[in-house]
Amino acid sequence: MAFAKERLKDFVERLSRLDDDAQNVRNDRKEVVAEAKAEGFDTKVLNNTVKRYRMDKGDRQEADALQELYDVVLP
Repeated sequence: MAFAKERLKDFVERLSRLDDDAQNVRNDRKEVVAEAKAEGFDTKVLNNTVKRYRMDKGDRQEADALQELYDVVLP
């Protein structure tokens, strides 16, 4: 029983630290986006560019082709 209690405590502490780290990363990201916005960059486009930057080239090309296909309905 003591082993299970210690393991549970370990999991809780690790998850708590990860949650704290994730919150810090979210806060840092907000600061960077705010800085970009203050310098006149379009944050919606910036976020989309980051998403595309993280894709591998093949996935990005596939997404572009699909977007082109869907754009035929635009006036």
